[in-house]
Amino acid sequence: FSIETDDLNLKDRIVSPRMLAIRYLIFASVVVLLMCLIVPPFAAPDEMVHMLRAASLASGQVLPVTGPERVVGGKADAAAIEFDRIFEPTARNAAPMPAEVAVKARQLAWAHKPEWTFFPGTAPYGPALYLPQATGLFLGRSIGLSVMRTYQFTRILTALTAIGLASIAIAAADRGVFVLAVVLLTPQFLF
Repeated sequence: FSIETDDLNLKDRIVSPRMLAIRYLIFASVVVLLMCLIVPPFAAPDEMVHMLRAASLASGQVLPVTGPERVVGGKADAAAIEFDRIFEPTARNAAPMPAEVAVKARQLAWAHKPEWTFFPGTAPYGPALYLPQATGLFLGRSIGLSVMRTYQFTRILTALTAIGLASIAIAAADRGVFVLAVVLLTPQFLF
């Protein structure tokens, strides 16, 4: 009887939701950090508009508004808008960025001047979803990082926030913890 109890305790320690959450946190963090370093800026289809929405929030505009031509948008730092323009020709392309684009992007400094920009398709998402990204953009701008360095820092901060929240969800799960962990390891979630 004690051998079975010991086996059960060992199994609980190895595959408990808490242990699974720790393993997930470590594995997913490594994968996501590598992806942040390898995947070029704005390779995801809608990353540009979401970055502009977060930049608007980081500039103090909590909710988007309907602007010219009835398009949803807001005010964001002019440098964030220029950063978007620099990458527009290569956006949604997972290929390495051309050297001239990289040079322009690395040299771009924050303007500290708000300008109107549009970010269609982001209005349904509340500002809370943009807090990690907006925080990263605000901090990077405040401490004098270039726009490119701020973007990289923000990308990592946002990814690690999502991984942390996912780990908490796994640790709190009772039933279906393995299914949850598998779903949270899919490329759709990790990217």
